Amino acid sequence: MNLADALQRGIGLRLDRRFAAVHRRIYLALVVLIIVLTAMGMTLWFELRHIQADVARTRAEADAIKERADDQKVRLGRLDEKFQSYALKSEPENRQIADHASRLSKLDEKLDKNLAETARVIQGVADQGTQLEKLAEKLDKDFAKSQRSVTESKLPITQPKSDFPLAAMNLTAEERQVIREFFGVRQKEDATRFDAKVGEIAPVSAPLYPVPNLLYEQVPKLKDHRFFADEVTGTVVIVSPFDNRVVAIV
Repeated sequence: MNLADALQRGIGLRLDRRFAAVHRRIYLALVVLIIVLTAMGMTLWFELRHIQADVARTRAEADAIKERADDQKVRLGRLDEKFQSYALKSEPENRQIADHASRLSKLDEKLDKNLAETARVIQGVADQGTQLEKLAEKLDKDFAKSQRSVTESKLPITQPKSDFPLAAMNLTAEERQVIREFFGVRQKEDATRFDAKVGEIAPVSAPLYPVPNLLYEQVPKLKDHRFFADEVTGTVVIVSPFDNRVVAIV
């Protein structure tokens, strides 16, 4: 019996120790939880104070805005009264203005009709210009074909003689860039090579075209000159109008 009592006492002491450790952990967890909750409560309290301050400031601003709105309403009412009085006084003038507006509207309609007719005339002229350009291109192509046929038949061809001294055209880098962008010549592998050189007569087989007006408006020195494109090298060859000599290759 003494051994059993001793065992029970030993087991009881161990259980008491374990329960005491568990109790200490529970108390510690409760203390930590209380501290966290207290900190959260303080944080919420400070945020609530800030919110209350913001609400009070917003209310003050709203009251000020309301006062300004009331003041503006009073002023608008006074302005409305003045406007109505001015409207009664200026009614005859308004009628005159309405009559002038009606006349201007009629004149505007006539002007639109005249502009439409002018646009149709301009479009007709532009269409005729396009047709003339196509006809000129066709004539140039036919002329080039006839020259090629003469060359193939080995008939003697007399080159035009020049009574003017050769003067190569000096083009700035900016002018060369304008010419390249205007024509936009691209290289093609299957194109015909002309082997043009500055100072020599343009190849007989090269189709010569007059420089467009839009281009020599930007580069005045190209006026009255002709050109052809070398798609093998991707260049534009400028030809003199006097003796068909190449003056520049861009």
